[in-house]
Order: sequence, then C-alpha cells, then structure tokens
Amino acid sequence: DGTLLLGTAANLGTAPLALGQTTGGGTQGTLQYDGATATRAGNLTTNLAGGAVSVTAAGAVLTVNGTVAGAGALTKTGPGTLALTAGGPNADPEMRVAAQGLNLTRPEHAGVFDRRLDDAARDFCARH
Repeated sequence: DGTLLLGTAANLGTAPLALGQTTGGGTQGTLQYDGATATRAGNLTTNLAGGAVSVTAAGAVLTVNGTVAGAGALTKTGPGTLALTAGGPNADPEMRVAAQGLNLTRPEHAGVFDRRLDDAARDFCARH
C-alpha cells in the first residue's frame, strides 16, 4: 500500500489525486488526513486497485468538494468524518466504510450510493 500523509489543511491542495494502481490486484492508495476540520477542492479518483481516505482525528471532518470517481472501490477509515459534496451520478465508486463517519451531503448521492454501498456502510449511513 502507498500512503500520502497530509498533516494539516494547508497540505490538502486542489490538484486532482488518483489513488491505487491502474491494474487489478495492485497497490491500493491511501490518503491519510491527520488535521482538523477542512475542505479539499480537488477531484479524487480511485483506480482499479482501489483507494482509501483515512481521517485520523476524532471529531475532524474532511470535506471533498471535487468529483469522486473511478473504477476502484473507495474505503473510508479512521474515527473522523469524510463528507462528499460533489460527483456525478454515474461516476461515484463503490463505497466501503471501515470506520464510522461518512456524510453524503448532496441529495442525489443517497440514490447513487444505494447500489454501491457495502452492507456495513449501508447500515452505518442509515443511522446518520
């Protein structure tokens, strides 16, 4: 696994990020955010091998305003919250929540992710 560690909001930037190798069975990419509540404007792509976003600070919310898309699954980990505010209805990847804290802030995301959330994620999101 390859991990990109971003310690503060100043490190988030706006350039597009691609997580994971483009071939199946390859290395999964992880974006680990250790800072306080912040917003990232750039797009996030998960390649075929998949990617993860870890928000490590309990109580922190990392909002991704860019499109979240790709061929690979996206896993949310860590005690903080990941908020997704943009994305196309046919672009969002399969979402897995390996730890609490997924916030889908656009109304159309509920229907989009309904088919793509694994059981654990669906159970968690239904409670929030």
